[in-house]
Amino acid sequence: MNGPSIDPIAVADRIHGLEERLADLSGGRTRLLPVTKAFGPEAVEAVLAAGHSAVGENYAQEILAKDDALAGRDVAWHVIGSVQRNKVRRLAGRVAVWQTVDRPALVSEIARRAPGDRIMVQVDPLGFPGKGGCPPGAVEDLVGLALDAGLRVDGLMTVGAQGDAAATGRAFRVVADLADALGLVECSMGMTEDLEQAVASGSTLVRVGRALFGDRPRWGGRCLGTAGVRIGSDRASTLGAIADSWLVAAPDDRVQMKKLMMWLGLGPDEAYEDYGDEPVLRGPLSSTEFAEARAAAETSGTTGPLLRKVPQSNTVRAIPAEPTGTVRPLKAAATAKPITVSPSSFNDVQEMADRFIAKQPVIVNLQGVDADLSRRIIDFASGVCYGGEGQMEKVTHQVYLMTPVDVEVSVEDRRRLGD
Repeated sequence: MNGPSIDPIAVADRIHGLEERLADLSGGRTRLLPVTKAFGPEAVEAVLAAGHSAVGENYAQEILAKDDALAGRDVAWHVIGSVQRNKVRRLAGRVAVWQTVDRPALVSEIARRAPGDRIMVQVDPLGFPGKGGCPPGAVEDLVGLALDAGLRVDGLMTVGAQGDAAATGRAFRVVADLADALGLVECSMGMTEDLEQAVASGSTLVRVGRALFGDRPRWGGRCLGTAGVRIGSDRASTLGAIADSWLVAAPDDRVQMKKLMMWLGLGPDEAYEDYGDEPVLRGPLSSTEFAEARAAAETSGTTGPLLRKVPQSNTVRAIPAEPTGTVRPLKAAATAKPITVSPSSFNDVQEMADRFIAKQPVIVNLQGVDADLSRRIIDFASGVCYGGEGQMEKVTHQVYLMTPVDVEVSVEDRRRLGD
């Protein structure tokens, strides 16, 4: 989880400056939740040093890794990304607020694993297929179910429509009105790009990362640069590359390499034993898997790049990486039409990765693919999205949408996906 160095003094200045701005805009109603997604534990340390204990994180893996690295520090973790049921057991006891509760099964799992915990119900007022959140009409029942299960419901949470200020405004107003109608105190709405709109709509908590830490690390700094591993053009050569690096790696690097294996869907079958509709990313290499990797390394000779560089569209402009002391609006996301890839073997992930890096959304159609191949491809795709700052959404059974960072799929295309 290495990335750009963190200047704690600069981070504290930005946090305090943004807090003052929020106080002016909201009259003291809206608070700041710093988000350290993709940055290392030093970013959390900087938040703590600035006087904050609450920190937002999108991924279970990052909460667990950072919490372990900061053992003994008092961090109030907020889960602000989609939560898989099979992650709740490991997160229980570490999370202060579960902000993205959106279905009865998740309510039941949290109530079972973390009785009495604080939650927010995530709402999807826009009805986009694959987006997290329950429809507004289901919110009251879900809140009642959570209260009956003994959980504390702090309020509601939602995410705006990237690049669409009008739709974002509608979403924020719906959620704020729902919170008022249900007598809920908290309304978690707004990020860097729609912060002012969220405050004007009644947000009590804004989730901000880039305005505090700058642009997040990309490929080379974290996910695929682990221990100098080069990614091969197929599963065997990738395993071979990892095996070569394993022999000379330090213990800490080996831990990161195991994580890399799981992100790419290359782990042993037993690592996915409780895999259902949602992938499980855990477990070390088995002796059989390592032997396979060692043999591949001895016979393959060289490894080609899986994620070869593809020219990017001229319409997608990068945001300057230099952080500033003020909150700056992000440029509008480029809209791109998704392309469908229907993999028949693991080698077909090459096209998925190429398209994603070229800033094109990818529909991954795994219908009819056997379970073993499907779960490896899903985990590979989630790793690509994680490392590349994008997002992966389940559209329908065995169909997923990979959306690159700063790229938006049009409302019309999203509705067509749901048909």
